[in-house]
Amino acid sequence: MTGRHAPRSKNGCTTCRRRKVKCGEERPVCIRCSSLQLVCDWGVAARRARSNAAARFIQPARPQWSVSSPTTPTTSDGGLSQMVRGTPMLSPTFAVSPHIVPNLSPVETIFSPGWTFPTPLYPSLSETGAACSNSLILSERDQQYFQYFPSSSVVFYYIKNWQWSSFSYLYQGPAIANKLIMRMILALSASDMHRNGLAVRLPGRPTAEDHGRYHYGRAVKEFRQLLETPRELVSQVELETIFATMFLMICYEWQFGESVQGLQLHLRGVRSLLESHPLLFENKDVDEVLMSMDLEPTERPKVSFIPEQLLLWILYIESGCRTVGMTDSLYDFVLQSGNHSLHPDRLYRCARIWGRCFWGQQYPDQEVSDDIENYRGLELLHTSMTLRHKIWQAFTDDPAETERQAKLVWTQIMAIREQFSDLFLTAKLARITSTRRTLITIYMGVSLFYAHILFHRRLLTPPGPPSKFHRLAVTNIIEITKKQYESDPRLMRRLHWPILMAAIETEDASHREWLQDPINAKMSVLSAWEACDKTDTLFILVCSVFCWLIIPAVGLAYSGYSTRFNSLASFYPGLLAVAVCSLQWWMIGYSLAYSEGNAFVGDLSKAFHIGVLAEPVGTIPEILFSEFQLIFCATVCAIAIGGACERGRLLPLIPFIFLWSTFIYAPLAHMVWSDNGFLARLGALDFAGGTPVHICSGATATAMSIYLSYPVFRSRRSSKRTPQHLRLHKPHNSLCQLLALIIIWNAWLAFDAGTTLALNFKSVMAACVTNLCAASGALTWAGITYWETGKFSLDSTFLGAIAGLVLITPSAGFIDLNTSVAFGVVGALAGRQALRIKFTKGAALRRWVDNGDTFATHCLGGLLGTLATGLFAQREVAAYDGETVIAGGCVFDGNWRQLGVQLVEALIGFTWSFVGSYVIYALIDCVPGLEVLATDEDIIAGMDASQMDESLHEAQWAGEEDYHPFHSEIQL
Repeated sequence: MTGRHAPRSKNGCTTCRRRKVKCGEERPVCIRCSSLQLVCDWGVAARRARSNAAARFIQPARPQWSVSSPTTPTTSDGGLSQMVRGTPMLSPTFAVSPHIVPNLSPVETIFSPGWTFPTPLYPSLSETGAACSNSLILSERDQQYFQYFPSSSVVFYYIKNWQWSSFSYLYQGPAIANKLIMRMILALSASDMHRNGLAVRLPGRPTAEDHGRYHYGRAVKEFRQLLETPRELVSQVELETIFATMFLMICYEWQFGESVQGLQLHLRGVRSLLESHPLLFENKDVDEVLMSMDLEPTERPKVSFIPEQLLLWILYIESGCRTVGMTDSLYDFVLQSGNHSLHPDRLYRCARIWGRCFWGQQYPDQEVSDDIENYRGLELLHTSMTLRHKIWQAFTDDPAETERQAKLVWTQIMAIREQFSDLFLTAKLARITSTRRTLITIYMGVSLFYAHILFHRRLLTPPGPPSKFHRLAVTNIIEITKKQYESDPRLMRRLHWPILMAAIETEDASHREWLQDPINAKMSVLSAWEACDKTDTLFILVCSVFCWLIIPAVGLAYSGYSTRFNSLASFYPGLLAVAVCSLQWWMIGYSLAYSEGNAFVGDLSKAFHIGVLAEPVGTIPEILFSEFQLIFCATVCAIAIGGACERGRLLPLIPFIFLWSTFIYAPLAHMVWSDNGFLARLGALDFAGGTPVHICSGATATAMSIYLSYPVFRSRRSSKRTPQHLRLHKPHNSLCQLLALIIIWNAWLAFDAGTTLALNFKSVMAACVTNLCAASGALTWAGITYWETGKFSLDSTFLGAIAGLVLITPSAGFIDLNTSVAFGVVGALAGRQALRIKFTKGAALRRWVDNGDTFATHCLGGLLGTLATGLFAQREVAAYDGETVIAGGCVFDGNWRQLGVQLVEALIGFTWSFVGSYVIYALIDCVPGLEVLATDEDIIAGMDASQMDESLHEAQWAGEEDYHPFHSEIQL
C-alpha cells in the first residue's frame, strides 16, 4: 500500500510523523518533505497532541538567512536542529532547568516574509503571510514581544548603540535562523513587558509572564535535546550560536529566575562548553588581521568578538550573583584554567578591539569616535566588576588570610582611584542635564567603584564607624543617582547595586528614605507614562471627555419627560450623581471594583487611589482607566435615580448615591470586569455593560419606583404623604429630548469604542456597530409610530435610538454589522412592547410608575442584550484587537454553554441590583429628615418649587414679573 494508506512511519522525520504520512527516512532532508518544500525536522521527537490542543501548523521551507556583507556570519536554515551521528557535543552536566511550564502559547499564526530592518529600532513583523526560516511560527502576541526586544531592559542595561551591538546582531541574524535564540528573545521580551506593565491583562488568559516561561521552558528542553544528539563536527559559527543561547538563558535567569539554582545550572553548562571546545576562544593575532585587510573581502578571515563579549558579560553577571548563594565560580575557573584567551582582562580587550573588525567597513566613523571616547569609562567599569570578585574571594578564602587579603584589595582600590582620578573628577563636576553616552558610562563605572568600597567595608573591614572615605563614597553615589534621575529615570536601572549599598551605608535617614521609596515611586510613575502608548492614551482621554456628556444628557432627557414644574428637579440628580460618584470613586469605589480582592468584591488596597499612578493598564495610565470607569459608574447612577423623578426628594439621593455606588455598582463591576471576578471567570461576555450598566440601572430605578409607591418606613401613608400612581402625561419639552438624543447618541459611540482601551480596529468596529444599531432602532420605532398615526414623533425616534444603544452595549465588541442592524430592530420592537405596560389599567391599580422609561428601555433591553450576546457573539469579531480570544456564541460558533452563562449573569445582575437598591433606599427612609417620598403638597406644586431654589419656567424671585431695567426707586 502506498500514499496515505501506507504504514505510518515510526522512525522518520518529525515533520512526516506529525503529518501522519510515510517518511522515506532520507537524511538530512527526506524526499517527501523536499517535494512539498517543507522543513524536514529531525531533532525533536513528535508528541501526540491532545484532542483539544491547538493545531501546530507545518512550516513551509524558506530561503536560508544570509547577509550580503561578508563580515557578518550566517547560519543555515536548519540551524542546530539537523544533526550528524557521532559523539555528544557537550558534557551531560548541562541539564534541564526546573522552570519548565505547560504549553501556554497563544494561537499560532504566520508572520510576514521579507522583512527589513527599518529606522529607528526594530522590524515590523505584523504583516500577513510570513514565516521564520527557523521553523517557528509567531503569533501576533509573539510578534509584539519580538518587536519590543530592542527596547527591553536587558538591552538597555548594556551601554551600546543598538544597531552596532551584539544584541542587534543576534536579533537580525541568528534569531531568524535559529529557533532557540528566537525563543529566548521572546522569553526575555515577554517577561520584561509583564514586569513593566506593558502587556494587556485579559481575564482567564495567560499573561505575558506565562508566555515568557513557556518559551523559556521550550528553549531549555529543545536545547537539551540538541546537546544530547551526537554529531561528528560542530562548526565555529554553530558553537557561537550555542554560546549565544547559553548567554540569553543566563540573562533570563538573572533577570526573571525564581532561584539561583537555574542560573548556576546554566553557568555549569558554560563551563562544560569551555572545557570541551577551548578553540572557541582562540587567540587572535593582530598582525594577521592587519595583513588580511589587503585581501579581497571574500578571502579575509572572519574575526568575531561575539563569544568574548558574551563570556565577559556572563562573568560580570556571575560575579554579581555570588552574594545570593552561588557555590561554583565560573570566574575562578577561567582564572585557573591556564587558558590565556579566557582571562577576563583579555576578554575585555577583545570586546573593545575586535568590534570594528567584526563589522568591517559598515562601522561608521561616528561609532569609532564614540568607542574611543568611552574606552576609559568602560575600562573603569570592567575594573570595578573584577573588583567585586576579588572582594568576595578574599571574604570566602581561608579566614587566616582574610586580613591580609583585605589589605591587598584595599591597596588595589587606592591604585584604581589614582589611575582613574580624572573620571572621578568628571563625575563630580559634570552637569545634570548632560545625556552623553560617555558620561553615562563614567557615572556607572564611578558609582560601581564606590559601591565596592562600601562592599569592602561590609565584608572585610572590622566593625566600627565609617571613615571619611566611606562617607564620601555614599555621598558621591547619592549625587550620581540624583543626576541620573534628573537626566533620565530609566538610567536608574543600571545603578541598582550602588543604590542598594548607599541605602545600607548612609547615616542620613532622609537619604535612605529618598533612595528606597520616593525615587522608586517617581520612577514608576514616569516609567509608566513613558511606557504608555500616547495614541491610545489620547484616544481614551477624548472618549472620556465625550462620555462625560452622557451624564447631564440623561438629566436633560428626564427634564424633557417631566412636567414643566419638575423639569429642573429632574435634571439636578444627574449633577448630584457625577459629584458624589467622583468622591466615592476616589475614596473606595475604584478599589472595590478593580483591586484584587475576591471573586465578588475588591479590597481596599487602592483606597484613595493609593498606587493608582504607578502601573499602566494595557497601554494607558491606570489613572486614566480609573477616570474612564468613573464615568461608567456616574452614568449608571444618573440613569438609575430617574426612578425618583417627580415624587422623590433630592436630599436622600446624596447618601443613596454613595451607598449604592459602594454596595451595588462596585461589586457588580468587579464580578463582571475584574480579572478574578466571579462572572468573568465563569466566562460571561459583557463588552461595555449590559449587566453593570443597563440591567443594574433599570433594576435600581424599578426598585426605587416600587418603594415610592409602597413605602415601608417614614414615607408610608400619612396626612402629608399619599403614595399612589402618578397620572401619565406627555413630555413637556421636545428641545430637551432633541439635545439629549444628539449628545447621548454621539457620546455612546465613544462609550463603546473606548471600552477597548486602545485605538485599534476593534474600537473602530465597536463604534460602527453601535451607530448602526442605534440608527436601525430609531427608524424602527419611528416607522411604527408613523404607520399608526401618520406622523413622525421625536419621542419615538429618541426611544428607538436608546433601545438600540442599550441592546448593543454588551455585544458591541462581539458582533458584526449585519447582526447589529437586527439587534436595533429587535430592541425597538421589544422596548415598544414593554413601554405599553405603564399605560395599562393594571399598572394604574398597582401604582406602577416609570416616568423615565428605564424599566422598558434599560432593564428589559439590558436583559435581552445580554442574552442576545450569548446567541450571536462571534469569535472572529472578538479577535479584531489581536488580544481577545472567546469561545463564541451559539449561532455562529456553536457554543451553547455561553447562553447559559449569559442567563446566569443577567439574573445575578438583576437580583443583586433590585434587592440591594430597595434595601438601601428603605434604610435611608428610616432616618428622620431623609424621608424619600415628597409630601402631597410638594408633588402637586412641583418639585422645582419644593426642592429647588430656581425654576426653568416660573419667576425666580418676588417682583421679577414687574421688573423693568430703567425704573428705579433710587433717585440720583
